[in-house]
Amino acid sequence: MQRFLAVHSIPAGTSEADFRATLERVAEAADRVGVDVMETLFNIQEGRAWSVFEAANEEEVREVADLAGLPAPEVHRAEIVYTELLSEPRRAR
Repeated sequence: MQRFLAVHSIPAGTSEADFRATLERVAEAADRVGVDVMETLFNIQEGRAWSVFEAANEEEVREVADLAGLPAPEVHRAEIVYTELLSEPRRAR
């Protein structure tokens, strides 16, 4: 599995409760496709959300969005760095 960052647009007027319901649909769609949604950061006021997926390829991430009834996100191959560990000497990162 590889990691991907999906950048979503949140429609104006979406409440936080509505957005959380959307995330439940995304989680259900991810289970059907066989990928993992690791975490989602979002800003309702700016209308943006960023989700980290573990998937075999970008197409699976786009399929999750489609099954959840969302517009196609921007999808980027990505890696995670745990910055709080960078100052730790020789610790597993």
